[in-house]
Amino acid sequence: MPLLFALLLACSTDYPAADFLADRAEVTCALYSDCAVLELYGWADAASCQADLVASWTCTEVTDPDVGVGCVEGIAAMSCEQLYDEAWPATCDTACAGGAAQAQDTGG
Repeated sequence: MPLLFALLLACSTDYPAADFLADRAEVTCALYSDCAVLELYGWADAASCQADLVASWTCTEVTDPDVGVGCVEGIAAMSCEQLYDEAWPATCDTACAGGAAQAQDTGG
């Protein structure tokens, strides 16, 4: 778990969009790695997955820090079955203003 993410859990008064995107990519790519689907989506490793996801998502502002943290926590808690069912946390749909880190986090 990234240090910034841990600190946000303790005191979520602000969640910069760039940090949210990086944290979300980290937990998403960890899930892909745990579920052995990185290569299926076109990535050789978690680092390339993270770089591609952050570059492809847009988010100018996290609408509510608690919603952003809930999205990241929700992805971190997902099982492979939830991934296969595309059961992304609903909070991820509303975490960003001015763009969206899409629930369809596939395709490297």
